[in-house]
Amino acid sequence: MVAMGRALMLDPEILMLDEPSAGLAPLLVASIFEKIRDINSRGVSIVIVEQNAREALKLAHYGFILAMGKNVLDDTGETLLESEGVKMAELVVYGIVLGSIIALGAIGLTLIFGILNFANFAHGDFMTMGAYVALFLVTGPFVWLGIPDNSFGPLSFGWRMVLAFPLAMLATCAFAILLDRLLFRKLRRKGSSAVILAMSALGASFITRMTVLILWGADYRFYRPGIMRPAMILPLEIKIRPDQVFILIVVFSLVTLLHFFLKTTKIGKAMRATADNMELAQISGIDIERVVLWTWGIGGSLAAAGGILYGLDVQLHPGMGWNFLLPLFAATILGTIGNFSGALVGGLIMGVAQQVSTAFLPPTYKPAVAFIIMIVILLVRPQGLFGGGRR
Repeated sequence: MVAMGRALMLDPEILMLDEPSAGLAPLLVASIFEKIRDINSRGVSIVIVEQNAREALKLAHYGFILAMGKNVLDDTGETLLESEGVKMAELVVYGIVLGSIIALGAIGLTLIFGILNFANFAHGDFMTMGAYVALFLVTGPFVWLGIPDNSFGPLSFGWRMVLAFPLAMLATCAFAILLDRLLFRKLRRKGSSAVILAMSALGASFITRMTVLILWGADYRFYRPGIMRPAMILPLEIKIRPDQVFILIVVFSLVTLLHFFLKTTKIGKAMRATADNMELAQISGIDIERVVLWTWGIGGSLAAAGGILYGLDVQLHPGMGWNFLLPLFAATILGTIGNFSGALVGGLIMGVAQQVSTAFLPPTYKPAVAFIIMIVILLVRPQGLFGGGRR
């Protein structure tokens, strides 16, 4: 508002506004758009760049919708508002992409909760850790080694990311196991309560995030800055980038591999038995510490994969894992704590709900949607959609 007032003191003929409603409460958003309408009615031409497309298009005489810097649709504001059916279908598709990333983190979180019975608040920062380890490899050692990085066809990445992906997963796997050995195992042996373990995890998350901030700074980063990623056109004129198709393939491949791992391998069966009843599993001769090690390793690896995929789809920021924490817990609770398949379904539901909400609310309110869903679940069905899980 202050910046607009200063600009209007110069009596301009044209006023350019960059996301004037960003971060504002709904009442303030309505107020600021009303002011913009009033300014325009006085003869001042206005150009608005705005994520809250619905409110902006209500004012616009003519609108342009951009995707990755390209004009994908333009028409009168009224006509663009009438194309909500296409927009809603796109939001559902984008929600599935986001939900698949949330699901990777939620599966790891539900495994840890199901076996160790405590809320790992550091899990979101495992996503950050994995994403930034991949960034380090892609922009550091692999550049020095001269590894080529020509993009694979329409994708935005090349061999450097292909090599960095599994290495970052392994690094985060090692970090998660080390964190358990240095911190959580000692607390378990002392008989610490779940609350103490959760608070320790919260402290570990702060340390992890601050370390990333110190090493890489607070700026947003990209794996391949400046790369234009063309969109594919699906039925109903839904636009999806090849990177997003790649994300879906990777997520469901990892989920399928984990499913067969838990169902067919000896350690996978031991993990399931431990999650059902740790005391009985121990009496049966199962090495609980080995199960715990595998649980942390798998959880950390999946979280790293989710963080890298989110970086490919959007961008990297030190707070990205913390921002994911609420949707991760909401997805875990929604799908029933300790339920592998439920975490996948819960993640997809959370992603779709958050993305669809942007048709009615500013994007900054997506975390609130996750919070509301989580509260409703806890009040109505605390055991989750698939029931029978621990509360």
